[in-house]
Amino acid sequence: MNNKPRLQIQRDASSVTLDSLPKADGRRWVTWWYGGLMKNRQAETQPLVAVVFRELIADDSSFGDYLVRTVLLTALGQVRIGTIWENNRSRERLVFQRQEFLVDFREGGWRYNSFAQAAWKAEEPPYPQSLHPLKYERDQNPMIELSLGTDGKLVIPSLEFFSRCYGRSQELSRVLATYPWSGPSDPHSHLYAPLNRPETDGQWQVAIKGNGRLVTGDARILAFAKYDPDATNRLKEVYAQIEQAHDAGLQQGKNKLAHPKIGPWFKQPARLRVRGLAFDHEKSFLALDIIGCSIPESPPITLYRKTGEGWMTDSLDSTSDGCSPRRTHRTSLKGATDLPLTQNEEPDRSGPCATIHDPKFEELLPPSGERQQVVSRKIEGGLAEAPITREGTASEADTFASGAPYGNDKGVGLALCHAPVEMESKGKVKDMWEAFRHLQRTHPQRIQSVEWFTFEDGMRREGWPTLIRIEPFDDTEHISRDKRKWPFLDYDTGQPRGALIMHIQADDRHFYVVEIQRMKRPKNDGSGEQNEESMSGLCFFLDGEASLERWIRTLLSTVRYTKGVFKELVGSCPGHAEIFAHSKSKDDLVPCEAAARNALRKLGVKL
Repeated sequence: MNNKPRLQIQRDASSVTLDSLPKADGRRWVTWWYGGLMKNRQAETQPLVAVVFRELIADDSSFGDYLVRTVLLTALGQVRIGTIWENNRSRERLVFQRQEFLVDFREGGWRYNSFAQAAWKAEEPPYPQSLHPLKYERDQNPMIELSLGTDGKLVIPSLEFFSRCYGRSQELSRVLATYPWSGPSDPHSHLYAPLNRPETDGQWQVAIKGNGRLVTGDARILAFAKYDPDATNRLKEVYAQIEQAHDAGLQQGKNKLAHPKIGPWFKQPARLRVRGLAFDHEKSFLALDIIGCSIPESPPITLYRKTGEGWMTDSLDSTSDGCSPRRTHRTSLKGATDLPLTQNEEPDRSGPCATIHDPKFEELLPPSGERQQVVSRKIEGGLAEAPITREGTASEADTFASGAPYGNDKGVGLALCHAPVEMESKGKVKDMWEAFRHLQRTHPQRIQSVEWFTFEDGMRREGWPTLIRIEPFDDTEHISRDKRKWPFLDYDTGQPRGALIMHIQADDRHFYVVEIQRMKRPKNDGSGEQNEESMSGLCFFLDGEASLERWIRTLLSTVRYTKGVFKELVGSCPGHAEIFAHSKSKDDLVPCEAAARNALRKLGVKL
C-alpha cells in the first residue's frame, strides 16, 4: 500500500501545445529542469533549450522516469518548471513555496555554481540532490547562488533567471541568444533603433525597435546595456558562450549543448520574489520559478518607441500587445490558447500574429522603496526609421513560430511571447499621489500644480502628504459595531484611518480629489499576501463662494456613516462631485495612473 501523501497541484493552464512531448500516451510529465541551450539547425533564428521532464506517477505522490526534449527558448515562459503536461497540453502545475528575499547583485553578493563544478572542486553542491534530484548527478548547468543574511543562500537556475529577468519579452532573449551583440550605434541592430536625438546630461535615452516584437518593459535593461559597460558585457556574453559551445561541438561533429552563465545585469541590492523549495533547515532556498524582481535605480530613463505615425515616449512599466501596428493586414490573435508551436520552421512573412501572455511578472520597488519615475512626452519631428511595408496577402497558419520571418505559404504564423507587468503598489493613497505628480511632469502645460491639504498646514507641495485623521464616533452615539470600527485601520490597537485631500490645478481650474486609507485583508488564494479593501475615490470642484475647509469637515464626518462609500454624498457637495473607480490600464506608467486620469476626465479634463 502506498502511503505517500499526494503532491499539491493547482490549476494553471499554459497557452501553447508542445509537439515534442509523447502524444496521447496517458502519462503526465512535469517540467523538471532546463538542461542547456543549443542552436537550431532547422530554424536558425529560434534557439532551443533541452528541457528535462519527469513523469508524475498516477497517484500524484511521486515521480518516475526522466524525459529530455527540445523546446523553443521563447516558450520557456509557458514551459515553467513545475508545469504538468498531458497529451501536449498543460492545465496544472505543482505548488511550490512562495518566498521573497533581499539579495545583493554586487560583486561578492553572489556567484555561479553547478553540480559538475562542485564535484570537480570538491566543494559544497548548489543544493542537496535529494531535494530536487536531476537526471545527471554532475549536471553542468550553472546556478546563481546569492548570499542570504541567515548564513544560507538563494539558488536560481541560470536559464530561469535569463528567461524571467532579462526584459519582459521572450524576443529579447531570442535575439541575445541568436545574434552577436549589436548596440545602439549599429544601424543593423536587432534591438535598438536610431535615436537621432542629442544626448542629455543626467538622463538616459533609449529607442527600441518598432517592429512590435519588443515590448516597453524591455527598455530598462536595454538602457542599462547602452550606458552601463557591465550590463553591456553581461548581454554580450550570452551569444558568445553559446557560439563557443557550438564551435567546440563542430569539432566533435555534433550539436553541442551550451551551459551559459547568465547572471544579474545590474550591480545593486535587489528584492526577488520566487517559488521553490526550502532546505538547510529553512535557511536556504531553491528558486524554481521567479515571480518578480525589483527594478534597479538609475538616472531618469526616457524611452522612444516607434508608433504608426511617429516617435513618442512610453512607459518602462507598460507592455504593448506585441503585434506591430504596421502589419495592418495581419490577424492578431491576442491571448491565444492551445497555440501549436513549431521549432522546425520560421514564420511566414504574411502569416497571422499571435500574442502569448506568459505568467505576469511582478515589478517590485527597489529596496530604497522609490520607483524610478519616467518622463513621457510626445516627440514632434521626422521619423528616425522608415516604415516597413510587406507584400502579399495574409496567409492562414496551422502552427506558430517565434523566429525571423522567412518565405510564405508554409502555414506558420508569428508567435510573440511576453510577460505582462504588474507594478508593486505602495497602497492606493500613496499611489494616487504619485500618479498625479507623474501626470503633472508629463503634462506640464495642462496640469499647473498638485498639492496636498490639511487643516493645520493648508496647501503644501513638498514631501509626502500628511493625512487628515478620520475622527472616531462619540461613545454616546448609538450606531452599529461595524460602523463604529470603520474609522480605524485597526480597531483593537486604535490605529486611525486617514484621508488624503489633493488639490489639482489643471487647465487653470481648481479640482480636488479625496482618497481614504484602505484596510488590508488576506487574499483568498492561500498565498499569505494581502489586498487592500475596495473603495471608490471622490473628485469635485467647488462653487466660487464655497468653503473647502467646511466641506471637507462635513464630508469626513458623514462618510463614516456610509463606511467610505461616497456615492450617497455627491449630491451634498457645494459644487459638483463625482465618484471614480481605480481602473488599471496596460499603458499605465506608474500605479494608479489610469485612476488619476479617470478622476480628471470625470471633471472634464481629458489628457
